[in-house]
Amino acid sequence: MLYLATMCKNQGNRLTEWILYYNNIGVEKFIIFLDNCTDDSIIILENIIIKYKIQIDIYLTEVFDIKSQELDWISRSHVMYDYVISKYKFLAEWIAFIEVDEFIFSLTEDIKLDLFLKKINTICLYINSWDFKGPFDESKNILGQSYLCWTDEFRFNGEYRWRGKSIIKPKYFNKCMDAHHFRMDNDRVSEEFKHNRDLLQIYHGKEVYIDDNIFRIGHFRNHSPSTEITNFINVKELLNM
Repeated sequence: MLYLATMCKNQGNRLTEWILYYNNIGVEKFIIFLDNCTDDSIIILENIIIKYKIQIDIYLTEVFDIKSQELDWISRSHVMYDYVISKYKFLAEWIAFIEVDEFIFSLTEDIKLDLFLKKINTICLYINSWDFKGPFDESKNILGQSYLCWTDEFRFNGEYRWRGKSIIKPKYFNKCMDAHHFRMDNDRVSEEFKHNRDLLQIYHGKEVYIDDNIFRIGHFRNHSPSTEITNFINVKELLNM
């Protein structure tokens, strides 16, 4: 069983498209922390549960862990992810930690993510993230609009080399190191992340499986980076869509 966990704030307009997309590629249950939301996110989630019969566990951060409210947003999200690992450790075979502005795309064929995970001999599938920069219309569905993106040249040769996301077998992990990597039960970090400073686009290991030719994450962010460090290409060219 594949679960997906996230924390979001006032992104209700993105939830329906995002949940239906991931449910279609094999996510069975969603674990969603609403972070002091002032929009109608909780109503939208409740309607999705009723209309589409999708399993969603909803947590409100303001009542979930009072002490965490004193932390910054990133640190607070780590508290939530640690809780997810602890509570769902033996309930889910896999847990993905993906944000609501991120979509996992299959590049080679129409591969369902849950079926792909059943075939690999690893405890972590690491998927590289490609930033899609706006402008784009936030009031419409993200997928299907025309975008430009910055290519991976800067990402893999600079400070963002570790900015992909991990899908883990929770029974082997005990702690969120950051939003991208997790510490194992034996308090060890995978050798791939710890020692290899050249994050490979293709690496088939027993601890970490990376294949940038199979899956990539499209991270849709409505702003543009400096043109001095950016190469732009069309989203359809990148994803072969």
